[in-house]
Amino acid sequence: MDGVYAVTVTYGNRWCFLEKVINAALREGVDRVLVIDNNSEAESRENLMKAEQSKPERICVEHLDRNYGSAGGFRKGLEMAFHDPACVFIWLLDDDNEPSPGSLKVLRDAWEKHCKKEAADSFALSAFRENIFSLNYNNSAQSSKTGIGRKNSFLFFDITEFPAKIIRYLRKLSSGTPLSRTSNIKSGNLKRSDRFLSTELKVAPYGGLFFNKSLLSRVGYPKNELFTYMDDFDWTFRVTENNAKIYLMHESIIRDLDVSWNIKKSSIFHAMRDGPDLRVYYTVRNRVYFERSALKSGTAIYWINGVIFLLILRIMVSRRRYSLVKKAVKDGINGKLGMIAPINN
Repeated sequence: MDGVYAVTVTYGNRWCFLEKVINAALREGVDRVLVIDNNSEAESRENLMKAEQSKPERICVEHLDRNYGSAGGFRKGLEMAFHDPACVFIWLLDDDNEPSPGSLKVLRDAWEKHCKKEAADSFALSAFRENIFSLNYNNSAQSSKTGIGRKNSFLFFDITEFPAKIIRYLRKLSSGTPLSRTSNIKSGNLKRSDRFLSTELKVAPYGGLFFNKSLLSRVGYPKNELFTYMDDFDWTFRVTENNAKIYLMHESIIRDLDVSWNIKKSSIFHAMRDGPDLRVYYTVRNRVYFERSALKSGTAIYWINGVIFLLILRIMVSRRRYSLVKKAVKDGINGKLGMIAPINN
């Protein structure tokens, strides 16, 4: 197997992370690293040019005139990789996703195993990122196929979960078990000796995804108009909705060098309260759009969840932040997408 291209997108000044990602990807044996520079800061651009000049045959940097978000950046990188005759396989990495030693070999070996019984355009593999899969996917090996949330939940909030959550909470208190948000997806219950231990996913983040580029002919590219947040879920949901599969490979480990702003928060309500305006706006708008367009949510319980969510949020946040979230919800329901102007504080 050859023709493996790593595709990553950067912005701002994140060279302290990106340099480690590029070097690790090259050590893992990728043939080329494509870096999409979303109009990053001068220091970042200078370092990227030096890196490209030092290894022109293995590092390619595409400098964009403005920040097109993760959706536009990864779309550009995917288009470049797809139209490069030397590229056969694509490995997507965020600019802070440092592959651990042997991570690509696990994916390559697993690919060879799967392709004996599945067509090249019918599956993708995802490396394991503990920050994402242990925290956000909430025991995805046993529950709703992985990170898309319960049916008719609103921004992952579902009033029908409350009785079961209260019972679990009381049981943990009575047994003295530490309360933890970490799922069992990477626990001692898994057989760590199995290099091809996998979980089938319904959606996945960009970072860590490995696939034959023929998959793009089947599902197309990410939607530019989502700009950032949920664009990866929207795109990978189309992968699985087009009768392709995504397998999470537990032994292919990627280390997140930076922790996302929303993962640091103890709940969605705290993230909505404390997160930066633009990030909160895009997260809410795109999630609501995804729930309505992809998941087809719209039953009475969905709207009840939405009303209760907003009532709780109103108690926790300022009037200005509440108005911002309401606008994001409205835009998501109406499908009003695209990049918005900076929000004045």
